[in-house]
Amino acid sequence: MKIEDLKLFTTVVELGSFTAAANALDLPRANVSRRINDLEKSLGIQLFFRTTRSLSLTKSGELYYKELLNALSALDKANHIASNLSEVAHGQVKIGLLPETSDIMQSTLFKFQDMYPKIELDIRTISNGFVDMYRQGLDLAMHGGTLSDANVVARKVMTLQRVFVASPEFLEKEGTPSSLREITNYPFVCFRWPSGDIDKQWDIKDHII
Repeated sequence: MKIEDLKLFTTVVELGSFTAAANALDLPRANVSRRINDLEKSLGIQLFFRTTRSLSLTKSGELYYKELLNALSALDKANHIASNLSEVAHGQVKIGLLPETSDIMQSTLFKFQDMYPKIELDIRTISNGFVDMYRQGLDLAMHGGTLSDANVVARKVMTLQRVFVASPEFLEKEGTPSSLREITNYPFVCFRWPSGDIDKQWDIKDHII
C-alpha cells in the first residue's frame, strides 16, 4: 500500500470521479481505476459503488475516507517537523550585555558559537536592559537587580557578588570599622541601577545594613 495511492483515493472522492482525478493529476484514467482496484484488494473492502454514470462511496469507503484524512494530515505534519529539524539553525541574534557581565558571559557565548556556527551573534554593551531591549531591538538583554516589569520573560543566569573596599589612606583617615553596623557611619560611593534606583540596602550573609 503506497501513500501515493491513498492520496489518489482522497482525490477521487473530492473530485467525484476517476476521470476528473485523472485529468487533475495528468494520469491515464485506466491507471487511476487500476490503482483504486488494487487498494480495495489490499484493504479487502469495496470503497466505491460504480455505475456507468456515477461513483459514490460505500459505507466502508466513507469511514475509511474520514480516518484517512486525519492520518494523511498527521503524516504531513510529521514530515514537516522532521524537515525543520534537519535544517541547520541560522540567522542573527542581538544580545545586550551589561559591562559587568560581558567577561563572565564570554565562555558561554563561545560555546554557543561552537554549537551553532551559522548563527551570527550581534553583541552590544548596554546600560539599561528594559529600555535598550526595545530601543535597539534586542532579542536578549542582561539585567541586574529586581524586575520592575512583570511582562518581561526573565531567567536567572548568574549571581553577582560585590565586596566592600577602602583605600589605606581612607582607613587611616576614617578609622577601621570593628563591626558591620559601624559601616553605616562611613561615607560610601553607592551603585545606581540602570532603573535609576540607588543600591542603598545590602544583604551581607545574615545581616542587612
